Amino acid sequence: MAAALFGTRRKPANTGGPADFDSGTFVGQVKFVRAMGLAELEREALAMEALGFRLSPPRIGVVVVKRKRGKTQLVVLTEAAWREMNGTTSESDV
Repeated sequence: MAAALFGTRRKPANTGGPADFDSGTFVGQVKFVRAMGLAELEREALAMEALGFRLSPPRIGVVVVKRKRGKTQLVVLTEAAWREMNGTTSESDV
């Protein structure tokens, strides 16, 4: 369901890759958690950002977080990924 937000399907479990989905525009990791600290969330978002920028063509790296007992999905991305997605490169563009 999380990958469908980005117009693609989730890869099969245990395929060994760093991403759970890749739509050609977005690449991401899906996390089903009870709790996740901000530091861990930041590490995941930075890892997806780096992966997205390494791919050819580059993609926007995101982390989709869903609490095991929650109904809402959170889409998390770094500022750099946000700027890439919106075509802004510096704070003066905002």
